[in-house]
Amino acid sequence: MEDMRKKTHRTVLECITAGTPLDHIPVLDLHTHMGSSSRHYYVPRSGKAQIQAYFDRYGIDHALTFALSPTTDPEVKNNSIYTWTDQFPLRFSALTALHAAFPEDWRALLEQGAARGSRGIKLLSDYQGVDELKSDYSEAFDFAEGRGWIVLNHD
Repeated sequence: MEDMRKKTHRTVLECITAGTPLDHIPVLDLHTHMGSSSRHYYVPRSGKAQIQAYFDRYGIDHALTFALSPTTDPEVKNNSIYTWTDQFPLRFSALTALHAAFPEDWRALLEQGAARGSRGIKLLSDYQGVDELKSDYSEAFDFAEGRGWIVLNHD
């Protein structure tokens, strides 16, 4: 067993060093921002063709992706992510972003996400200027649990 583990690690290192895809193992990206910008980040080379080429180059099979929306209406950004996942369903699964300052919007955002095939929730409280310890996400967590969704908290 240990020899196999060493071989796998060496093979991964060899692939990375040689710049070849990791096509011998499943590769999942669990934290992918789509879309080019927000107040806090600029994500260059984030067009659909560029992302697809990047995934092919490194052998990334699938990614959880979500809107980078700390300062914007998450509905607009979520919809752009759902468009990606509609176009590339084998490569991407969406997480529905919520804005911590507007809990009255959460239910509608979650229902939209469910209708569009979302696989979970993305929380960004700190970036949204809201103390996460003062945010009661119970309703969102209950919604997620009832669907087998995951919740990714950016802290």
